[in-house]
Amino acid sequence: MPDNTRSPYETADPTPCSNNPIGSVAANLVAATTGRKLSDTLFRQLFDESADAMLLLEDGEVIDCNQAAVKMMRCSSKEELLSLQFSQMSPECQPDGQSSQAKAREMFAAMADQRSQWFEWMHRRVDGEDFWVEVLLTKIEIDGREIFHTTWREIKDRKRAEAELREQARLLRSMYEAVEHSITMVNVLEDGEFRFVGWNPATERSAGIPSEAIVGKTPEELMGQEHGAVVRHDYQRCLEAGTPITYEEYLPLGGRDFWWLTTLNPLKDDRGRIHRIVVTAFDITDRKIAEAALQQAESHYRSIFETINDGIVITDLETGKVVSVNPAACRMHGYTAEEFVELRPSELVHQDTLPEFFQFVETIRAGKPFFCTGIDLHKDGSSIDVEVTSVPFRYRDKPHALSIIRDIGDRKAAEQAQARLTAILEATSDLIGIADMQGRVLYINRAGQRLLEIPPAEAPMGLPISTILTEDSKQIVLEQGIPIAIQQGIWQGESTHLSRSGREIPVSQVIIAHKAADGTPEYLSTIVRDITEQKQAEVALQQRAQREQLLNCITSQVRCSLNFDIILTTAVEEIRSFMQVDSCSFAWYCPDAEEPYWEVVKQATAEAQPSLLGRYPVAALGSLAEQLFVLDTVCIEDVHQVGDPVVRQLFNDLGYAASLNLPMQIPSGLIGVMNCQNRSPRCWTDDEVKLLQAVMEQLTIALNQAELYDQSQTKAQELELALQKLQHTQLQMIQSEKMSSLGQLVAGIAHEINNPVNFIYGNLFPAEQYMQDLLELIHTYQAHYPNPLPAIQNTVEAIDLAFVESDLPRLLSSIRMGAERIRQIVSSLRTFSRLDEAECKAVDIHEGIDSTLVILENRLKATSEHPGIRVIKQYGDLPLVECYAGQLNQVFMNILVNALDALEEHDQHRSHQEIDQASSSIVIRTQKIDPDRVAVHIADNGPGMPEAVKQRIFDPFFTTKPIGKGTGIGMSISYQIITENHGGTIHCFSTPQQGTELIIEIPLKQTTLLS
Repeated sequence: MPDNTRSPYETADPTPCSNNPIGSVAANLVAATTGRKLSDTLFRQLFDESADAMLLLEDGEVIDCNQAAVKMMRCSSKEELLSLQFSQMSPECQPDGQSSQAKAREMFAAMADQRSQWFEWMHRRVDGEDFWVEVLLTKIEIDGREIFHTTWREIKDRKRAEAELREQARLLRSMYEAVEHSITMVNVLEDGEFRFVGWNPATERSAGIPSEAIVGKTPEELMGQEHGAVVRHDYQRCLEAGTPITYEEYLPLGGRDFWWLTTLNPLKDDRGRIHRIVVTAFDITDRKIAEAALQQAESHYRSIFETINDGIVITDLETGKVVSVNPAACRMHGYTAEEFVELRPSELVHQDTLPEFFQFVETIRAGKPFFCTGIDLHKDGSSIDVEVTSVPFRYRDKPHALSIIRDIGDRKAAEQAQARLTAILEATSDLIGIADMQGRVLYINRAGQRLLEIPPAEAPMGLPISTILTEDSKQIVLEQGIPIAIQQGIWQGESTHLSRSGREIPVSQVIIAHKAADGTPEYLSTIVRDITEQKQAEVALQQRAQREQLLNCITSQVRCSLNFDIILTTAVEEIRSFMQVDSCSFAWYCPDAEEPYWEVVKQATAEAQPSLLGRYPVAALGSLAEQLFVLDTVCIEDVHQVGDPVVRQLFNDLGYAASLNLPMQIPSGLIGVMNCQNRSPRCWTDDEVKLLQAVMEQLTIALNQAELYDQSQTKAQELELALQKLQHTQLQMIQSEKMSSLGQLVAGIAHEINNPVNFIYGNLFPAEQYMQDLLELIHTYQAHYPNPLPAIQNTVEAIDLAFVESDLPRLLSSIRMGAERIRQIVSSLRTFSRLDEAECKAVDIHEGIDSTLVILENRLKATSEHPGIRVIKQYGDLPLVECYAGQLNQVFMNILVNALDALEEHDQHRSHQEIDQASSSIVIRTQKIDPDRVAVHIADNGPGMPEAVKQRIFDPFFTTKPIGKGTGIGMSISYQIITENHGGTIHCFSTPQQGTELIIEIPLKQTTLLS
């Protein structure tokens, strides 16, 4: 692209640059011609055989030219070109609109004060085609004649590249204005001061400050002394590092508080000085707020959601087809870029989303932005849930749409999992709550909000537990219930909650403490049931029967247990003992059998009393059964006075003359009956009936609590399973996005390094040839002019020509070795990333191991901070193995990094003598162990690990490394990759002070697993 600060036809410095090939050749020719140091034969040979077009002009006419000029003008012969006027070799006007003749006259007139000038010019071939050339015009005086020597070099390719660069700059500008994250430009002045240049529209919207308002301001002037000093420090770190740096920062703007994920990219000028910093920042305020709220609560919920790589697509609004696409969109849809641009909209967009696609086209044509969610199609026919943001964009002088496509499949799956978990919590009619260890509410279900009279629109998160408890219950729950739950895992009891209107609600409550793997409590959950009605019944009973303290004691003993069997056993024994009857029993009604029956399940008797345990058909009870079905209390003082003969026969057969029967029905619908029998007639007093009724009411409460506990245990297990599944899904999402970003980053770096290295490597051979040619020319000069002029001799001595001649080949050889080394590293990076090998295919496992070792080579070499680590390869003869190569490389990387960390830490605690006697090493051994399986052994001679650590090495989030150095998910993901994705096994063998060995076994083919 030409320099926009100078017209392409304006003259430059009259002295050609040393790195300009045209200037060098022409300058030598002028020196040779004007100095008469070359013979006419040599001059003619240089003129005729030059690869550049050369012409000689006199009085505006061409008097001579070489064959390169004839070929460039597409003339049939030299004579045809010489017959042309110089004005016939150019179009009537130059691209700037100025007449070619007038401009040529200006060029020649300018030569009066200078000997040569360089400029760009539009010429015209004899067949009418216009073309750009780079012109060096030199004035030569020979025998009083003024001759102009002209050298042309065609620059068509460069002009095309300049146009493409302008188009690319315009595309980048559109993306700069369309992206939703903040981009800020900062100038670095010569004195080290920082001055803002401006920021993009997204930043203007976030900060509420127009870009023009910040131009020329320092960090302190824009952000205040405190925050400006922090920003200045970060900019200074970027200058000192000389490379991009990324960090999180708190920075208020426009009166609002923001958290940013900031990246500083330094830009260098031609002198290598950093003259500008490009600041890219993502607003992570919402994420920071969420992290702060959840950080102290549920540690097993913590996760890091990284930025998803979005696809960028440019669509032709006339055809609806894609004309340009980035690699992320290609990977997302499974097509190559060449395949992508050939697709019709119906091949890319799901038929259910085609109406949104047509709306997208109409909206962009109207010059408006567009946003929607829809479904795209993968190359294999599967559906992709996407989120699309589009803006109008002019591309190649035509209206297009610039779209950012985000794959939201994982997000939808997570939302569905969260919805299922929420549905479980919201299904119960009891209050379900979750709180952190500081006593702040994290969640309350709808039933709980109704109970506490919290409006549905109000989020209870952050509400202190103490605000929903009465003063008496604060002591019970906060000082007794929670400490007991933390110590024993669970606490159950009764307390009183306080609604928004001030109503006191008696409740039965279960508190469960949820702990991490190391026993540390992470959060609390509770199940609360409103027992207002039961409490009212208790109060009424106490008022009527205060004198029955013994009954209260019995009731307390019955309610101490949540086990149905224990409750019933205690109840019948205490009632029989208290009422002094011969037998007390409890029976359940079983209506679901083919012939309904009553079953006596518990009995307490005096000595030598017949057993009543067993089943009794409904017909055997006669009219007694009908009364029990409607929950009537039945008092039989003397069975001989009963009118129903069936009932009389039943009690005669059992040997009892009197009976008191109290039925009850629990919330689940079951009907039970408490029976008191006496062998002799007995008059049942009202007090006895009331006391037994009171006991039955308390028994109902106890049974309800036992049923509630069973339900809570079941629900707790369901919640635990759902949480584990959600955690597993989140873990997969984190690592998938992490490795996707890492793989793209590695491949991008490899690609960006590969281009300039190939350029350097490709130019080494011609550079070496040119050097040999120049040295040969110098030798020729020395042979024909053994006694050079003093000035030349002084120059030879000054540059030490003999040394340069001997050292230059070694210099080029060193450059070639360095380029080859960089190409090896780039190849290893590409092999490791395996971005083009997401599918299962047959690969060489040794190649993946070697690429991983190349990436880790800087950690294997000895430095001033740590000694070197030997790697011993014992590769077996392995065939190609079907696997997911990128995932398998990830496993190798995780294991090798852990081994290196262990060895480096081990060496820090050893003396130089100990290290010399037993240097740190890693042994990698591969072998084919079965006809259809291979094994990879990776062993180190580090410190090893204790048995307790070894047992948990594959647990998610388990790590022995300090905070910030390890996440505890690497080995867990490695275990999943080997066992689930490859159908293999991974085992760890370690002995303290003797090292660690991990053995990976996978099948040669994945046919069974894939099917």
